[in-house]
Amino acid sequence: MLNDFIKQKGSPVYANQLKKIIPSVERMIEQAHRVGLPVFFVCDNHKSTSGVCVVKWRRHAMNGTPGANVIDELDGSADDTQIFKTTKQWLSN
Repeated sequence: MLNDFIKQKGSPVYANQLKKIIPSVERMIEQAHRVGLPVFFVCDNHKSTSGVCVVKWRRHAMNGTPGANVIDELDGSADDTQIFKTTKQWLSN
């Protein structure tokens, strides 16, 4: 859950209704931490404006911008892993 999707009202991928599930996701992450399961965030992280993701979905989650960061409510443990996705193929990187 990235800022551009949840908190950046001017973002082309902003979806206000996603805020409703934040408490449920927080609880799942807390439960995973409690029992020692790893937590992974797969994050859009676009490096240029030339990719199909950026062309089709317009500029969002651009590398180095606050919009590409996991929302503060969920980004709390140094043990969690962020996987940065830079292409439209979710398994390609």
